[in-house]
Amino acid sequence: MNPGIGGAPRRASVRDLEQILMSRITRGEYPVGARLPSCERLGRELGANKNTVSKAYQVLARRGYTVSTPGRGTFVTRPPVRTWGQGLPPAVTRHLRDAIAIASEQGLTADELETLAVETIRLHFHRGSLRIGYVDCNRTEARELARDLGTALSGTVEPLVVADVGGPGARFDVLAVNVSHLRAVERRLRRAGGLEPAELVPMVALPTADTLTRVAILPAGSRLLVMSDTEEVLHTLTGLARGVNPAINVTELLSSNPRFADFVTSTDAVLVTRTAHRRLAKAIAAKPTIVASFRLDEQSVADLATRREALRQPVGFAAPVESPAQ
Repeated sequence: MNPGIGGAPRRASVRDLEQILMSRITRGEYPVGARLPSCERLGRELGANKNTVSKAYQVLARRGYTVSTPGRGTFVTRPPVRTWGQGLPPAVTRHLRDAIAIASEQGLTADELETLAVETIRLHFHRGSLRIGYVDCNRTEARELARDLGTALSGTVEPLVVADVGGPGARFDVLAVNVSHLRAVERRLRRAGGLEPAELVPMVALPTADTLTRVAILPAGSRLLVMSDTEEVLHTLTGLARGVNPAINVTELLSSNPRFADFVTSTDAVLVTRTAHRRLAKAIAAKPTIVASFRLDEQSVADLATRREALRQPVGFAAPVESPAQ
């Protein structure tokens, strides 16, 4: 919420919550018949005590906009009836009209302007509750790296695979994307019509020291087969294997290749991602196998933390500068 004394964020008041809820009801985010979030959930989202949320709900109920049913929750009964600008300070109304006029002159459509306004308002008032997702090619790596990332950031990071991006419920403030899949994520966002408002932050995921060490100590001349489900990860593992042990012969192969059994037969060791290993464990059991584990690069984590803090800062609007009198 708005800064308090000394710049520290102040807790949302009953009046703050009432205005936010009325705005959401007015624009249909909470339509008639919809159940409002629990006091605990809305309190976490908006930075308020659950008792304060409860008082705001009581105000709406007294005004006839909601009704509370014990054991079921609070439901919207009717939307507020108001004209545009009613109840707003004149200066706010004037600046809003100016901003809309400028946006129209710059060629923004009504939908684009509405999206910009909603996201700007959300970042200004709710900057303490940014939604962050980590995107990887498989759910196993996504879950583990999202957990590690959340620990590093002292927050919650939701795991996603590339196919989740741009789908229902996929509105995020920040998407931390394994750099190997950045292009695929950008393509999905373009196909989704650019509606995803998330900041994309590339993340470098590297094999762990244990994984690279096991490759590095392979005897000179060893034939290493590298296998993965995706080309991006395959190329990354292959390049690193050749880098840490130039004395071995490295062959790369997608795990979907129908001739993988022939390649396994003619190799001395296999470096394989965990998702591919789950499906092929029996087929490669006779060969020494290195199952690759990954970790996030520290600089990538630091870059994400910096970007998160920047997005948490309040978004200010400068008042128009009047031209000097002629």
